[in-house]
Amino acid sequence: MQRQIYIGLFAGLLAMMAFAAAATSPSALLLILALFTPLPIFIAGLSAGWFAAAIAGLTGAIAMAIISNPLAGIIFAATQLLPAAVLCYFALLFRESSAPVTKARSISIQHKPNSNDDTREWYPLGWIVIWATAFAILLSIATLLIVAQDIDALKTMLREHLDKLIDAQIPQDSPAETTKTISESDREYMAQVTLFLLPAATTITILSSLLLNLWLAGRITRAFNSLSRPWPDIAAITYPSGTPLVLTAGLLAAWTFTGLPGLAASALAGGLFFAYVLLGLAVIHHVTRGLEWRSFALVGIYLALIIFNSGFLILIALVGLAEPISPLRRDFISNSDNSPNNDN
Repeated sequence: MQRQIYIGLFAGLLAMMAFAAAATSPSALLLILALFTPLPIFIAGLSAGWFAAAIAGLTGAIAMAIISNPLAGIIFAATQLLPAAVLCYFALLFRESSAPVTKARSISIQHKPNSNDDTREWYPLGWIVIWATAFAILLSIATLLIVAQDIDALKTMLREHLDKLIDAQIPQDSPAETTKTISESDREYMAQVTLFLLPAATTITILSSLLLNLWLAGRITRAFNSLSRPWPDIAAITYPSGTPLVLTAGLLAAWTFTGLPGLAASALAGGLFFAYVLLGLAVIHHVTRGLEWRSFALVGIYLALIIFNSGFLILIALVGLAEPISPLRRDFISNSDNSPNNDN
């Protein structure tokens, strides 16, 4: 218990300093600090247990409230403490293999670095991604509503930013006709499209941060032989069977509803879309194992993701969505090449 408290206190202070520095740093450094603020909390959680992550988050929240204001402490707790503690809890959740397999449950989590106990069944990675997606959806909606107190105010703010961006691209000495090439109706439509996509983009950003920090914390604790569980087979990840239906419902609702319901549906669709991008990449990583040209294929795919961006992301997500009915995937449980100790 003392070890968890000490690790949590130290990690919480590190996270708080990164969080505070991000608010006063130049834009590039701000992005880096904001992205990796929860990393110390995740490291504490994966090495010493979810309680250490909770102590770290609570320490950071209290420190932020003291040096800044109570609102900053609440924001820190909501964005750093809660997601990290819950995700670390599920990452370390296991049951003995002799227990019924209908529901994952906790059997007194213990700290056993790099334990390779085959008698334990760990909480499914797919469900951890779903939990992270849920947090990302809630945080994105809350963030947007904090920035603008209601949907109309958010749309007005977006419209003002779009007008400034458009006007900045037009030279000051251009003829008056040039400034009218983008009509009022076009600008209104662009603001509406941006409002439609913004919750999804915000959710994807937050989800990326949560999963990146969880993965990186796992790598770091594993390198120092302090990871409290075996390394999972990430390429074997699967989601609950009803997830595609939820994604479809989110897309339909985002197109149908306006206001807060539409914003929430867009966030839901964006989060699950990105989850299926990750699943598509997992499928590709799995089916290329053992192939001589695997490295070239993976480098090419990730370069395509950077170059073609949105279009290729949709293609990768479709690979993940079609996996249950396609010949690409495998029975990863019985395949000896898919040992949880393999790197992904």
